[in-house]
Amino acid sequence: MEIIKLLPRGDILEIGCGAGAMLVDLSNAGFNCTALETSVPANQIAKELNKHHQSTSIHLEPSDNWAERFDYIFAFEVLEHNKDDKGILEHWREWLKPNGTMVLSVPAKPELWNARDVWAGHYRRYDRSSITSVLKEAGFMIEHLESYGFPLFNLLESIGAISHGKFFSRQKELPIGDKFSTAKSGIDRSFEVRIFPLQASRLGKSLMKFFFFLQTLFLKYDIGNGYIVTVTKNER
Repeated sequence: MEIIKLLPRGDILEIGCGAGAMLVDLSNAGFNCTALETSVPANQIAKELNKHHQSTSIHLEPSDNWAERFDYIFAFEVLEHNKDDKGILEHWREWLKPNGTMVLSVPAKPELWNARDVWAGHYRRYDRSSITSVLKEAGFMIEHLESYGFPLFNLLESIGAISHGKFFSRQKELPIGDKFSTAKSGIDRSFEVRIFPLQASRLGKSLMKFFFFLQTLFLKYDIGNGYIVTVTKNER
């Protein structure tokens, strides 16, 4: 992510680190890393992946000494897993230092709700107004907001939705915000595994570079399937 290159080095908390791949990149980039991952399987994988980074600590539960401890908080695809999104944002805000920065991403466009959202344990998708409102209400000042994902990730999500829809068509009930779904979504990459051979090929790498470039042309438009937002702690 380009934003990582621009941030002065400091103490960072990644909430919902999943298997911990980003922690490796953050640690290598010079950040002092702490992570919160409440899924036991994902937590164990993240610890194994980061075992050679002694400055990285990974927790199952928040620590009592996190109040105003972190320069940065990263929370990618996490907020939508919480029923009380404003409440959890206020909680995260307490962990930031005065004028600290948080970067988060969320799935966009409620009208795109699909079987993959159910599989992942989401409570909602956001439009620009709803994500802006809840962040301001929780005490944050929005510095930057952009829509990302178009066109590649819009397409991949549609394909994934079809796959998960076939699974749920055999279920009697569709759970919303299921904790088990949330826990496994951080480490289940079966769909990604299936497309990896193409992605890793010379053609696949060239296509990925092309689509990432293409995405930059549409960041100002509300047509992606996700939002990434940078906010600062608003001192009340």
